Amino acid sequence: MSTALLALTDQQGVTFWVELAVLCASGLLLGAAARRLGQPAVLGELAAGILLGPTVLGALAPDLHDWLFPGDDEIKLLLSAVGMLGVFLLLLGAGLETDLAVVGRHRRAAAGLAAATLLLPLGAGALLGAQLPDRFLVGGADRGPTALFVGAALAVSALPVAARILDDLGLLARPFAQITLAVAMVDTIVAWVLMGIAAGVVATGQVDGTSLVITIVGVAAMLALTIGPGGALAARLLARVAPRGEVAPSLGALVVLALGAAATMGALHVEPALGAFLAGIIVRRSGALPAAAGEQVMGIVRGLLAPVFFASAGLQVDLGALGDGTVLLWATLLITAGSIGKLGGALLGGRLAGLDVRTSAAVGAGLSARGALGIIVATVGVRAGVVSADGFTLLVLFAVVTTLTAPPLLRALAPSTDAPT
Repeated sequence: MSTALLALTDQQGVTFWVELAVLCASGLLLGAAARRLGQPAVLGELAAGILLGPTVLGALAPDLHDWLFPGDDEIKLLLSAVGMLGVFLLLLGAGLETDLAVVGRHRRAAAGLAAATLLLPLGAGALLGAQLPDRFLVGGADRGPTALFVGAALAVSALPVAARILDDLGLLARPFAQITLAVAMVDTIVAWVLMGIAAGVVATGQVDGTSLVITIVGVAAMLALTIGPGGALAARLLARVAPRGEVAPSLGALVVLALGAAATMGALHVEPALGAFLAGIIVRRSGALPAAAGEQVMGIVRGLLAPVFFASAGLQVDLGALGDGTVLLWATLLITAGSIGKLGGALLGGRLAGLDVRTSAAVGAGLSARGALGIIVATVGVRAGVVSADGFTLLVLFAVVTTLTAPPLLRALAPSTDAPT
């Protein structure tokens, strides 16, 4: 395809392909290095972006950094599109690995975990958000919406990051991991709705009750379809498209279903990639998808899209900001509150529901990584006028540090069995 069709100059086209190649290669190399050290690949992929960003390359070779990453809006848009596709396929693959029967057997635990892992970090984040120094807020902003937004930012769980870490560690099919993904989905949906309310209040000065009702009803309908007739409908579609179980048309039908679900969630003002996760669950329930189709999805994710996505997220991190005492203090407070909120909420909710301590703690560790979704949240906050550029830095540091600490916690806490006590 000619780059002219994308409204890029020849130089922009060259820069885009070079950036994509550098991000993919560095993500793959450092991801492989992380695996050799016994760590999940996502840590190496994030580290690749940090090394290529302002923290290292920008400080040691600023001219090379500016040449590689000139900050061109069109190129950023294309890289963002590649990253969005990566999240989409990653959650689609995670949905294909999610067995609702397992989640159903632990539905009491999942419900308790979802409530506790939402409320504790939400409350802690709201308290901190109400006390943030003025430099982290947009001038004249109402502290109420800011407190709600920060609380929701701490309460959100990064479903794609949790799925990738669990997959890297070989834990994705385990019962506790299935519960983790189900809880992460609920946490993410509720947190996005709360952040949307906060952003709407800042923009208009009031809550849009109609939009809120439409969102809640629409999401409930999607969930009902997922656990209800969706599997049978997907089986009927796959039987018509690929009557002999052919891989290519089955894969095409899977992607079309996921795109439709993602578009629906986006129209409901909820993270669109959650639709892909639900579509994956629906198709798994159909029992009609050839195993090779799911393997192809995850092969593309692991080999190209995930390294680019997580390396791109790392590019946005400037660890030099930690040299500012105020930033360091408040980043530490957010990280502590968010981590304790998730782990403490998981322990409380899990124990009340009958799960043992280790399983509950492992779920909390899986929920604690915010990753690139946390960076997206920070970006939304800046664009909506809820937080300032310094506030963006705080939320980005929070997202990266929680992602770096989650894998070793999961490795240490993952239970040998997942049976409730």
